[in-house]
Amino acid sequence: MASAKRLQDLLQAARQSTGPNEIARAEDAFFKALLKSTVYAHVPLAPSPPGRMRFVQFVRPDNGQTVLPFFSDREQAEVAACPASPPRQGPQI
Repeated sequence: MASAKRLQDLLQAARQSTGPNEIARAEDAFFKALLKSTVYAHVPLAPSPPGRMRFVQFVRPDNGQTVLPFFSDREQAEVAACPASPPRQGPQI
Protein backbone atom coordinates (compact mmCIF):
# COMPACT_ATOMS: atom_id res chain seq x y z
CA MET A 1 0.00 0.00 0.00
CA ALA A 2 1.35 3.40 -0.98
CA SER A 3 1.37 6.22 1.54
CA ALA A 4 -0.51 9.45 0.84
CA LYS A 5 2.88 11.12 0.28
CA ARG A 6 3.91 8.47 -2.23
CA LEU A 7 0.63 8.88 -4.12
CA GLN A 8 1.11 12.64 -4.14
CA ASP A 9 4.63 12.21 -5.55
CA LEU A 10 3.42 9.80 -8.24
CA LEU A 11 0.58 12.14 -9.22
CA GLN A 12 2.98 15.06 -9.46
CA ALA A 13 5.32 12.97 -11.64
CA ALA A 14 2.41 12.07 -13.93
CA ARG A 15 1.36 15.72 -14.24
CA GLN A 16 4.91 16.83 -15.04
CA SER A 17 5.63 14.08 -17.57
CA THR A 18 6.21 14.96 -21.19
CA GLY A 19 5.97 12.75 -24.21
CA PRO A 20 3.40 10.01 -24.69
CA ASN A 21 5.54 7.12 -23.40
CA GLU A 22 6.67 8.95 -20.26
CA ILE A 23 3.11 10.10 -19.56
CA ALA A 24 1.75 6.56 -19.98
CA ARG A 25 4.39 5.09 -17.63
CA ALA A 26 3.86 7.77 -14.98
CA GLU A 27 0.07 7.48 -15.11
CA ASP A 28 0.29 3.69 -14.96
CA ALA A 29 2.52 3.87 -11.87
CA PHE A 30 0.12 6.29 -10.16
CA PHE A 31 -3.03 4.28 -10.89
CA LYS A 32 -1.43 0.97 -9.88
CA ALA A 33 -0.40 2.49 -6.55
CA LEU A 34 -3.85 4.04 -6.09
CA LEU A 35 -5.59 0.71 -6.68
CA LYS A 36 -3.49 -0.87 -3.94
CA SER A 37 -4.18 1.95 -1.46
CA THR A 38 -6.88 2.61 1.06
CA VAL A 39 -9.09 5.52 0.04
CA TYR A 40 -11.76 7.36 2.02
CA ALA A 41 -15.03 8.69 0.61
CA HIS A 42 -17.91 10.43 2.33
CA VAL A 43 -21.34 8.88 2.70
CA PRO A 44 -24.64 10.70 3.34
CA LEU A 45 -25.76 11.07 6.94
CA ALA A 46 -29.14 9.48 6.14
CA PRO A 47 -29.19 5.67 6.11
CA SER A 48 -28.86 3.96 2.74
CA PRO A 49 -31.60 1.71 1.41
CA PRO A 50 -31.07 -1.96 2.34
CA GLY A 51 -28.46 -3.60 0.14
CA ARG A 52 -27.26 -0.28 -1.31
CA MET A 53 -24.20 1.86 -0.75
CA ARG A 54 -24.33 5.58 -1.39
CA PHE A 55 -21.59 8.20 -1.59
CA VAL A 56 -21.58 11.97 -1.47
CA GLN A 57 -21.23 13.30 -5.02
CA PHE A 58 -21.64 16.67 -6.63
CA VAL A 59 -21.94 18.18 -10.08
CA ARG A 60 -19.14 20.50 -11.12
CA PRO A 61 -20.65 23.84 -12.16
CA ASP A 62 -17.92 24.50 -14.72
CA ASN A 63 -18.48 21.39 -16.87
CA GLY A 64 -21.50 19.50 -15.52
CA GLN A 65 -19.49 16.37 -14.62
CA THR A 66 -20.65 14.37 -11.60
CA VAL A 67 -17.67 13.72 -9.35
CA LEU A 68 -17.03 11.52 -6.33
CA PRO A 69 -14.45 13.14 -4.08
CA PHE A 70 -12.19 10.68 -2.30
CA PHE A 71 -9.06 10.97 -0.23
CA SER A 72 -5.94 8.88 0.29
CA ASP A 73 -5.27 10.64 3.59
CA ARG A 74 -7.72 9.90 6.39
CA GLU A 75 -6.99 13.16 8.19
CA GLN A 76 -7.82 15.19 5.06
CA ALA A 77 -11.06 13.24 4.65
CA GLU A 78 -12.01 13.97 8.26
CA VAL A 79 -11.21 17.68 7.91
CA ALA A 80 -13.27 17.91 4.72
CA ALA A 81 -16.22 16.21 6.45
CA CYS A 82 -16.16 18.42 9.54
CA PRO A 83 -18.99 20.99 9.53
CA ALA A 84 -16.83 23.28 11.67
CA SER A 85 -14.23 23.51 8.90
CA PRO A 86 -13.49 27.01 7.64
CA PRO A 87 -15.29 27.78 4.38
CA ARG A 88 -13.39 26.73 1.28
CA GLN A 89 -12.88 28.90 -1.75
CA GLY A 90 -14.66 27.78 -4.90
CA PRO A 91 -17.59 25.38 -5.25
CA GLN A 92 -18.98 23.95 -2.04
CA ILE A 93 -19.66 20.23 -1.73
